Amino acid sequence: MKLHPRLLGAGAAVILAIALPAGKAAAEVPTGASADAVVRWNQTLLRIIRTPGAQPATIHSTRSFAALHVAMYDAIEAIDAHRATYALHLRFRPSASQSAAAEVAAHDVLANLYPAMKDPLDAQETQELASLPTGRRKDRGIAVGRKAAAAVLARRANDGSGVTPPVYMSTGAPGAFDPAPAMAVFTHWGAVAPWVLDRSAQFRLAPPPALTSSA
Repeated sequence: MKLHPRLLGAGAAVILAIALPAGKAAAEVPTGASADAVVRWNQTLLRIIRTPGAQPATIHSTRSFAALHVAMYDAIEAIDAHRATYALHLRFRPSASQSAAAEVAAHDVLANLYPAMKDPLDAQETQELASLPTGRRKDRGIAVGRKAAAAVLARRANDGSGVTPPVYMSTGAPGAFDPAPAMAVFTHWGAVAPWVLDRSAQFRLAPPPALTSSA
């Protein structure tokens, strides 16, 4: 899959939004009314994954952040219509509310990924949408957000993240990972479908010289 370079920039913004304090991250997310929604829902997901037991033990939280931000990106871009989208390949009227679209896309993704958190997520969505002016613009944005979340979730439904991680058994040979200090986790993650790369090994470096070689 080939994506517009600006979508790669959006991915970098997602990483910065996760890694930097809110004050610094705010400058890296989309500008305009929808930017606040991006930051707020990112903070909501941060709170969720910090809740003991909320994050499935075999699903890395980076997948949730990617799904959340890609869904909001697709919802906004389906209306803005200037860049490539990831899963929602439809164009909607520019009169649709980008803020409403982002709010609903974020809610629907997180409610799907964390069903136990549905009630507080529903409450946040209701509160956020209540702050937006009522009317056709808002209704159209809500519809776009629903479609964006559904498209992203459908595309990632069978991406390999849900399989049972294989147990790592060390060979004990020199250079082999020793699980004695800490067990290997996410042993299946290398087979999960990438979000932007064509394949997971697209930029993988060559392995180091063999331990038995002169090098």
